[in-house]
Amino acid sequence: MTDSSQAPVTLVSNAEPADAGIGTSMLTCDVDGTVPFMDRDLKRTLLRALDEREDTSVSSLAEAIEAHPITTDQRCYELQQEGYIRQTSAGVYVLTDSGEEYLNTLTE
Repeated sequence: MTDSSQAPVTLVSNAEPADAGIGTSMLTCDVDGTVPFMDRDLKRTLLRALDEREDTSVSSLAEAIEAHPITTDQRCYELQQEGYIRQTSAGVYVLTDSGEEYLNTLTE
């Protein structure tokens, strides 16, 4: 018998996204409601976008990675917590030396 308290839960929303028509979005989270940190592909994409630019706004990053600005801001917060990026002003981020080193370790 498996321990269902550790099983992931999928939340489905039929809310209308701000940048698209009516749709359904799914988000997998842990039972306690926390969302697991982003995967390596998204980390690589965000870090590359920051590596290609100087101080970059969340809206510019969101456009570059084709994601909603709120999602992008949340992922930037996670990368900042990990020390890979630094916020230079409200909603503007830059890649740190640690982030550049980490980006070099990520493979396609």
